[in-house]
Amino acid sequence: MKFTCRGNLQRIALCSYLLLATASTATLVCAQITQGVIPKELQGRKQFELGELVLFLMPNSGERSVGWDFRADSPILWKTAGYETTPRKDGTSSYTRVGIVRVHVLGKKSTVLRQRVTELGWSVTYSNTSNPNFGPQEIQVEPGGWWAGGPCFGSTYSGCDFEEPIGSLSHAGIIAINLCSKEEIGGRVSAFVLSHAGRRQTVMVWQTSGGSGGSSAWITLKLDERPNPGMCDKL
Repeated sequence: MKFTCRGNLQRIALCSYLLLATASTATLVCAQITQGVIPKELQGRKQFELGELVLFLMPNSGERSVGWDFRADSPILWKTAGYETTPRKDGTSSYTRVGIVRVHVLGKKSTVLRQRVTELGWSVTYSNTSNPNFGPQEIQVEPGGWWAGGPCFGSTYSGCDFEEPIGSLSHAGIIAINLCSKEEIGGRVSAFVLSHAGRRQTVMVWQTSGGSGGSSAWITLKLDERPNPGMCDKL
């Protein structure tokens, strides 16, 4: 005999009652149906709280810079072999390394509607626009990506945007001090300096973008930036 806990509050209350009344003779199922994850390669991998992932990606104390192999052996599933070079119109090049990972923000996951509602993985992107020999200058973390067919944005997606992740950072033991904030057309931007024992002080930028089609948010760790209250004017 099996009861399924779905529906309104009355049914959930009845479900709780049946749990007590029939514990010795019945199995009660009140858990959410497993939704899977996109891409399937992430199935069974570690799920990070966003603040936990930020802490993981902050350089260790004493590290002046990090290489492209930074956190290579980790729960992040790296899609790029080494790093990729992309020529730009001005004759220079940009360099990137992309990985994917499972993330939630205070327990809330990003999802996409395919045949059913499915958890959506997040991108971790290392980037450099100068000399690649110096390793990545920035680390960007955001829901979705090219490997999922596009960014997390639009009517078939949810959990694409999130507020300033102070609570999530605090859960990971990170102290975040606001440097600056500003409103933009269709979005907001805030910069913080992050501190944690055993990690190098790091600047993090949180940004949002939105419109009638939806909204999204992402964070960027500025590995080469020093704390500057006026940095929002440059973003």
